[in-house]
Amino acid sequence: QLRMFTATKWITFFLAGHGLKNTGHSGWLTRTVMLFVGLHFFPLAYTFGHAGHSVTGLGLVALVLAYPFLASHGPADPLGCLGAGIVLALSAAWSIKVAAHSQQ
Repeated sequence: QLRMFTATKWITFFLAGHGLKNTGHSGWLTRTVMLFVGLHFFPLAYTFGHAGHSVTGLGLVALVLAYPFLASHGPADPLGCLGAGIVLALSAAWSIKVAAHSQQ
């Protein structure tokens, strides 16, 4: 199940990347990558039974939907990458905290 999801994700990403490039919308590629990364957390949450992945996915998807319209350089603004890094770092910190408490 996870292998099929992963294969589908990469094929879709490949097609989306080429579609964006060929239609002159390559500035949206970073946003598309962030969207795929965010969406991939939802099936991971189900597969591994870790609700924190759903929160991470929701944070990334919300960021992808908001930042191109709020940042001064649109979808190619580096603010999106900074935001994604912050969401992922907070997710990792929370997971480490939960794991540390569960071992006590």
